[in-house]
Amino acid sequence: MAKKLDQIKFEREGTKVIIPADMDFAAVAQWASWMAEQEQQVVTINERLRAFPLDGARAFRRACEVKYGIARHTATEVNGFFGSVKVKPQLVGVEVAPGQTELVPWGRFMVPGIKGWLQTGTDMSAAEPTFIITGEIVAGDRGKVTELMDLTRQLLRDESIYKGKAFRMDFSYLNRGEFNPSTDHPEFLKLDTTREDQLVFDAETADKLKMAMWIPIEHRANCQAAGIPLKRGVLLAGGYGTGKTMTAMVTAIKAQRHGWTFIYLREASELPMGLRFAEQYGPAVVFVEDVDRVATGERTVEMDDLLNTLDGVDTKNGQVMVVLTTNHLENINRALLRPGRLDAIVTLKPVDAETAVRLLKAYAGSRLDPQADLSAAGKVLAGHSPAMIREAIERAKMSTMERGPDEALTSIDVIRGVRLMDEHLALMNTDAPKPPDVLSTVLSTMMGKVIEEKFESLMRPAPER
Repeated sequence: MAKKLDQIKFEREGTKVIIPADMDFAAVAQWASWMAEQEQQVVTINERLRAFPLDGARAFRRACEVKYGIARHTATEVNGFFGSVKVKPQLVGVEVAPGQTELVPWGRFMVPGIKGWLQTGTDMSAAEPTFIITGEIVAGDRGKVTELMDLTRQLLRDESIYKGKAFRMDFSYLNRGEFNPSTDHPEFLKLDTTREDQLVFDAETADKLKMAMWIPIEHRANCQAAGIPLKRGVLLAGGYGTGKTMTAMVTAIKAQRHGWTFIYLREASELPMGLRFAEQYGPAVVFVEDVDRVATGERTVEMDDLLNTLDGVDTKNGQVMVVLTTNHLENINRALLRPGRLDAIVTLKPVDAETAVRLLKAYAGSRLDPQADLSAAGKVLAGHSPAMIREAIERAKMSTMERGPDEALTSIDVIRGVRLMDEHLALMNTDAPKPPDVLSTVLSTMMGKVIEEKFESLMRPAPER
């Protein structure tokens, strides 16, 4: 032949192949035979997707369902010491929603209609979560794999497990150097028991939280239209039990409601990978507790990594909000606190008397007697944390058991619950002035000053004779 077989150009029209006009049938037959041989040559597959591995594996399984009507992955033959053996693909249970699990293939398997084998996995050396498909197939089926991967990418965009959801994430597998699909997966946050009305702060603190975090989440389109960056950094400061974790849960609810992904990181050292994850699934909130573990004292390599991550060029124009928390604001290195790295610092303070009453009502809910006067208890609980106030209500419920399991909480029940926490309150607030005696406060509030004075006179020891 005048031309080499691989240099002959054919035109395609749908499923038809149009041969060159000067080519005889013998040459066509020779070319077709050569092409058949080429299509049986083994080629390698290496496809990479910017997605968490299990999200990619689930999307690939869905692509097989769409393409073939069923996701049927058969065993592959592997040559071993005792000859060829068949290895079944590993089916991993993946949580796709709280309490809902699906099986996805992991490892090596065969796909119906494709000669050869494929294998799902991840790249441990990648700078971001990555799903990969590798394998060896015949060249003639490369187009089928390409179609499957294109469909997988589309399903990742349309049916991602994690986009717009709230979950805890742990990247400790990177330190181990091995990904275990059965254990190294996000854990969906159980938000059904979180009540937004139980997150109660004084008016000033509530407005700061709204400005710093919730307006960008709830009004993203308006912020974008006004040119306000959605890339933000917020630091929540406050002692134990002041509401930082509850703020995280309520923020997660708001994020899901408005199409944001909420990522709760276990370790501040995992923030770099967490931000890469967030960029893939944005808009996103990355919530990191106890940043003081890596941002206290003198500058260290770990602290510099954190600062460089917050300054990262990749996130400058991104839609990622980073929320950090600390129990010890005074210990945080000032390099972290400068404007530009953080847009807002919000301190969650112990509550005042009015806020304490609102919290008591929120925690008691429908169990509270509508006629209950909680002002006395509010005065005693002023200066303490929401966590302590919640505990007071839990103890108050015990008081009602003397009357029945469904009895309403009265003022006296609440006072008994508070009094049961006297020692806790004193230990947790050793630097604060000693609160007034609970019973005297109740009498002063509910019965008036005259009765209180009468009570004190009755309690005063009689003079010796």
